[in-house]
Amino acid sequence: VVKPGLQSSLQDYPGRVGYWDIGVSPSGPMDAYAMGMANALVGNSLGACALEMTMTGPTLVFHSDAVVALTGGRFYAELDDGKHVPYWTPFKLEAGSTLTIGQLVSNALGQEGDTEGGGAGGKIAYLAVRGGFDAPKYLGSSSTFPTGKFGGLSGSFLLTGDFLPIAENTTVSYEEAERNGLGFRWPLGKQLLRAFIPTYTGSEWVVGALNGPHASGDFLRDETLEAIWTTSYEVHHATNRLGARLIGPAPKWTRDDGGSAGLHPSNLHDYTYAPGAVNFSGNTPIVLMLDGPSLGGFVCPITVASAELWKVAQARPGERIKFKQVDYNGATSAFLNMEAAWEAVRNYDIGTLEHIAAKWSPQWAMSYPAKDVQAVLSSLDPARGDKAEIKVQYRMSGDEHVLIEYGDIELDLAYRLRVHMLMEELKSRPFVKELCPGVRSLLVRYSRKLIHVEELVQVFKELESGVLGSVDNVQVPSRVVNLPLSFNDKWTVEAQGRYLRSVRPDAPYMPSNVEFVRRINGLGSVDDVKDIMNAAEYMVLGLGDVYLGAPCAVPVDPRHRLITSKYNPARTFTPEGAVGIGGAYMCIYGMNSPGGYQLTGRTLPIWDNYGSISEENRGAPKHVPWLLRYFDRVKFFPVSDEQLEELRSEYRKGNYKIDIVEETFSYKEYVDFCGRNKNSIESFEQQRNSAYEAERERWRAEGEEGSNAAAEHARGSVGASTAVDGDTGSARAERPPSSIPVPAGMSASVWAVHVQNGDVVDKGTPLFALESMKVEVTVEAPVQGTVERISVSRGDGVSPDKELCIIVSDENVAASDATIDQLRELYKLGIASPQQVITAALKSATETEGVFASLSLQNGCDRRIQEIKTAKEGNQYTPLYGIPFVVADDIEVQGTNTYSCTPGLAHVSTRSAPIVQALESAGAILLGKTTTDQLNVGNTGIEVSTQPIENPAYKGFVTGGNGAAAVAVNKQIASFAITIDRNGSSSIAPALCGVMGLRTSEGHSRTDCPISFREGESGCMQFRRIQTYCW
Repeated sequence: VVKPGLQSSLQDYPGRVGYWDIGVSPSGPMDAYAMGMANALVGNSLGACALEMTMTGPTLVFHSDAVVALTGGRFYAELDDGKHVPYWTPFKLEAGSTLTIGQLVSNALGQEGDTEGGGAGGKIAYLAVRGGFDAPKYLGSSSTFPTGKFGGLSGSFLLTGDFLPIAENTTVSYEEAERNGLGFRWPLGKQLLRAFIPTYTGSEWVVGALNGPHASGDFLRDETLEAIWTTSYEVHHATNRLGARLIGPAPKWTRDDGGSAGLHPSNLHDYTYAPGAVNFSGNTPIVLMLDGPSLGGFVCPITVASAELWKVAQARPGERIKFKQVDYNGATSAFLNMEAAWEAVRNYDIGTLEHIAAKWSPQWAMSYPAKDVQAVLSSLDPARGDKAEIKVQYRMSGDEHVLIEYGDIELDLAYRLRVHMLMEELKSRPFVKELCPGVRSLLVRYSRKLIHVEELVQVFKELESGVLGSVDNVQVPSRVVNLPLSFNDKWTVEAQGRYLRSVRPDAPYMPSNVEFVRRINGLGSVDDVKDIMNAAEYMVLGLGDVYLGAPCAVPVDPRHRLITSKYNPARTFTPEGAVGIGGAYMCIYGMNSPGGYQLTGRTLPIWDNYGSISEENRGAPKHVPWLLRYFDRVKFFPVSDEQLEELRSEYRKGNYKIDIVEETFSYKEYVDFCGRNKNSIESFEQQRNSAYEAERERWRAEGEEGSNAAAEHARGSVGASTAVDGDTGSARAERPPSSIPVPAGMSASVWAVHVQNGDVVDKGTPLFALESMKVEVTVEAPVQGTVERISVSRGDGVSPDKELCIIVSDENVAASDATIDQLRELYKLGIASPQQVITAALKSATETEGVFASLSLQNGCDRRIQEIKTAKEGNQYTPLYGIPFVVADDIEVQGTNTYSCTPGLAHVSTRSAPIVQALESAGAILLGKTTTDQLNVGNTGIEVSTQPIENPAYKGFVTGGNGAAAVAVNKQIASFAITIDRNGSSSIAPALCGVMGLRTSEGHSRTDCPISFREGESGCMQFRRIQTYCW
């Protein structure tokens, strides 16, 4: 990967399925149709791992021959010889080829003379390679989930320097057959049939969707239910893999509030969403995409058909989406035809393709007759004489899910236990793919190939008629999990402060969430909130409330059930481990994420990505990253912020064991308990409900129930807007001397402008808050200086290269105030000199203990810089002029000690290794040599004198082999480090220290080794490869 593009990630189809019930998003391709066709065109299975590219594609150098195909939205794409790369056509790349995939082609350019079909448009493209990309599996899938930091190569979007291994081609036998004239797969150079190439042009997308689960009069007025299908919604720029935010009219509700689920009428008791559900978060519609949350508490009136979700993914900001109602049969037929088309292309079955094309195309919904289908498929009600213990409704939730809801819209543990009974009965049914429980509901994902939705509902109804039995005698395993709680801690208070400054200073739950919880529950003081939380036992009714095993938990004792409303709009940032209350439910956030619960404290991490904490200490095996289980009871005990910091550190190190007690919960005993304490329960509820009603009246008086704050904020109309001074059109031109541009760095909206033109700021001062789909990013001042040319206001949309402002700084102050990485930027702008870069790097190196075996002298570096400058003026190619680098102690550098940390091998080098010579010739400046630790020696018979180095990225841990080099890069002392990897252990250090580790050569024997000239080395020291660490 020479350039990574904007948001390029490895994905496979159908993604990480089977973990929706504990809050792990499926991920996978946003445009499944295009990626499926890309894989089919190169002869891969549909589950092969491919590369997804968004807005701007990567530049890739291929080190082996490969057959590839590009599909999806149209990007500029060409080879290093300038040859245009065709779309929807498999072609062969020779080893050494460079494929450059640039920016999107505009609609205007794509419409004239389009020889490839589809036109321009869209914003996502796919690159498939025969064999697929070889990425490790996490929870059964290679799909990248950047929010959770797992999947793909390293849990992130592609980075410069990544290597993408190509999996072994398992279809080699086809090649011989093809040479003999037999066609088993799509021929190279042949374009996909035009009928199967989607159209991406146009400003409005017609998207097929199904009514349900909540398109009914018990939630929304008829005018809104009709408007959903007639409104042309604008796509907001804050749209990504989590969800597509839409701008449209505020819905009209048939109820005043959400009852015990929250004050806003959009609030529901938490249930599991289907991917593609159109979620009314407050009054803002958001289409939940493949990295979106699973469990939540907002109304979803309609769900996008699974064969149509690619359109939402491809719609660009500013374009429009109009939903068209389709029925189950039409949506299911479309999906099955899509799968059949993939398989026919993979097998080069033109006859089948022509048959499919006669009845279906990717644009099928545009011509499909509109269908008016009710969201509620069926229901049972004992009050009507139906055979059912509890009232139940069966709601359509897209074309492969049904949502089963029990009872009235209220909190009742009997409903959740009924869900449990149904789950146990359905687990063994062959047509069931996944079961995801909520507070009073169950989302069933089923096989459309094995059962029709009407048959499925009939099965559910038959089970209710007597097979399930009665809730009264149910008992379930229920562990008591004791966790520390720092109440109203500094981390969640800071998160509230960010929201207060950036989003809604006038929100009714601001400035203090715990004070809001006190007020809305009629408690005497904030300490009463703390006491109740520490006394309660919170029963886990669902997992994945805000991703990754986050519990939706309710106090068992009704006297501990504090009720609140949720944020509107949601926060863009919540710290991992935060504890919040929304509706009647407590949640612990499994990762840094968006969120809407009222924050009350913080506790231990509840998610362990890679099993670093033992089963003994967390009660879960290494292959199970989530801590909690259904029906666990979480019990908090109070700690201070300082104590929590210590416990979190010790827990990660494996030195703290969570106190977990195995017990059983009996519903009969619970009912008896509530009966014995009826009077005190009623007294508490009366006090709470009275305060809740007073808060509701306050919201009505202030217009909060009808607030469309999130949509208004998306348009930039909430709060005071910061004026833009100066000529923004010339911001990039004619910058003042010693000025530094501050780019946005991402596609986002401006949520806050913290400064004004003329403000004097220090390095690190927050300048702007940007938001992209509920994720907030703070843009800080790179150096000390004066803010000028602010070019944005609150609510503006920005692209990654948008210049937000400039910082005008005195040259000497800027250089002395900047980090080494920033000094390099100043140097490129002509503000700092290479001498300043190297001086700062040497100073930092001197202050860093245990990392360097030897350092270059300042005067020697200055002399070297002058020599390179002279050579540069003589037209010598010096692309690395002034860039600092380091090498490991065991790499030869003329006149320095080599193996100085390894007695018996130490010697003074008579010449430099060719790699050092090459880097110095290119203008790079050698700062010194890093120490060698025992992990990197590669021979157990040789010992070193150095001690392990603490990991700067994870305090309390060591760094792994060649850790010193990784630390030098992590601390940005050097831009890159050159090391030797003898046995693979050096791959650990960069991964642990948060830097990239690139293997840049294959191993050589000592007779022609480009690294060392020392004789007498033995064992695995004779076989090594160069490795580069970089930031």
